[in-house]
Amino acid sequence: GEFNLKQYVDGIIFSLQAQLNDKKIKVNNTIDESIVLDSYPGIFSQIFSNLIINSIKHAFDNDKDNVINISMELTDQFIIHYQDNGKGIKSEHEKKIFDPFFTTKRGQGGSGLGLHITYNLITQQLGGTLKLIKVSPHGLGFSITLDPSIIKVKHG
Repeated sequence: GEFNLKQYVDGIIFSLQAQLNDKKIKVNNTIDESIVLDSYPGIFSQIFSNLIINSIKHAFDNDKDNVINISMELTDQFIIHYQDNGKGIKSEHEKKIFDPFFTTKRGQGGSGLGLHITYNLITQQLGGTLKLIKVSPHGLGFSITLDPSIIKVKHG
């Protein structure tokens, strides 16, 4: 179905607002307001929920300037950028971050499935790619590359 990506992501952020407020996390969603996708909104919902919940659970311990940035770029590809300025990930965990059941919060309710499911949704269901990005000076980012043919309306 068709949906406005920025509005849709705003709705997901709103639904997680209580958890975001608990950790004093501000989310900046700068996705272009005119982008309408013809795709599976439920899949996008799971992807963004999983990424945000992953940041809430793992990225932020302290109470200052916790930020998640969600943005996009459109060239010959359609790329969605997700970044947090949390504590990042240890190098030895990088290769395993998308593995099933990998979690650094074992015994604290971490199933280790969030990013694995996200990876499968993007690569299998949407035919895209998901890459881990190191954010400077610290933090974690993901870049989701999708086929621009799912974009139906772009004004401006």
